[in-house]
Amino acid sequence: MIPGDEGKTLQLYPNNGVGWACTAQDEQADGHSRSCLYERQALDVFDPANNHWKNADQILAIGDVDGPLDTDNDGTADVAGHPDLLVKEGNFLWLYFGSKSLYLDDSQAPVLVGDGSWSNYDLLAPGDHTGNGRVDLIARHKTGGELRLYQGTGPAGEGLGNGTASAIIGTGWTRAHRPLLTAFPDAGSDGKADIFATGGDDKLYLYPNISGSGVAVGTSGWLDFQALS
Repeated sequence: MIPGDEGKTLQLYPNNGVGWACTAQDEQADGHSRSCLYERQALDVFDPANNHWKNADQILAIGDVDGPLDTDNDGTADVAGHPDLLVKEGNFLWLYFGSKSLYLDDSQAPVLVGDGSWSNYDLLAPGDHTGNGRVDLIARHKTGGELRLYQGTGPAGEGLGNGTASAIIGTGWTRAHRPLLTAFPDAGSDGKADIFATGGDDKLYLYPNISGSGVAVGTSGWLDFQALS
């Protein structure tokens, strides 16, 4: 998400397979070729009314919500699945479906999955935390400190913004206590995403099961960071 004269833009940086985010083909850095097959590309929408990220305060790659699509109902998927995005625009939470064309309203318009007090929350993508085959969402209340799990239940983002069906899975996660946090692939053996969080004490903490007090894995300097991903 990059600020611009007409609002923020979304840019896709291809990975060259060894952890380098490419901006151009055959990119050179530090005198070495990065073997980039693709260059940076902008994500866009056909209908300008569907652009809700120009004023967004958080973008989250949630995973593939709808999965591969069987558009002709013959029992075989004929449209590959793509990672989807959640866009938090003030108190609104929008779901965008990924597309090969890089236009995020190509197959369908974005879906408003939440219209409550989303400006008070930070979002995390834990993947399929509940094991029902659908990606889920974790949200942290910035001042109250509640960590909530929103269970995904359908291909149109059902459940991802349903506050009444969400469950509190942690407390004390205020921005003062845990300024930054992010979910990442399983670091243990339970097959579920874990959480990294910075502490108000300048340390970095690992939560291997998204509970407990966490384990300090970084001892100092972590309050200097602006984001974790």
